[in-house]
Amino acid sequence: MPHPSKGFTLLELMIVIGIIAVLASLAIANYQKFRQKALVASYALPSVRGCALGLASFCAEYRWESNETIDLSTCSTARNFCHNNTQTPPGNYTIIFNGTLTCSQSGHVVNGTIIGKIENINLYQAVCTFDNQTLKCDVKAQ
Repeated sequence: MPHPSKGFTLLELMIVIGIIAVLASLAIANYQKFRQKALVASYALPSVRGCALGLASFCAEYRWESNETIDLSTCSTARNFCHNNTQTPPGNYTIIFNGTLTCSQSGHVVNGTIIGKIENINLYQAVCTFDNQTLKCDVKAQ
């Protein structure tokens, strides 16, 4: 009576290797996304948050007769809050103002967004948004 063969056939082994290869490629892609998000959270987000808090402090300290528009040159020369084009291990980061950042007469920053981008990272950016006297900072997809 012949004994059934024990072990796996070549076809079964090739299927398992193919499944493992697909799973590994998915894992590597997700790892790269998580790594980029972590780099932005570690390097750009603290700087952008510091810039936003510096602007809030600047507006609270120097109240104007009327609403005053703020741009990157204003905050850089006034208190050196926003360090633009700064070298970090993952690459240089730049700070961009979106919308009109305004110091109100009451000393608050009114509406606007500050964005920090790292030159070699194209999936994520650090974003701080002023909205009705509140500040929210987060890492967001580009």
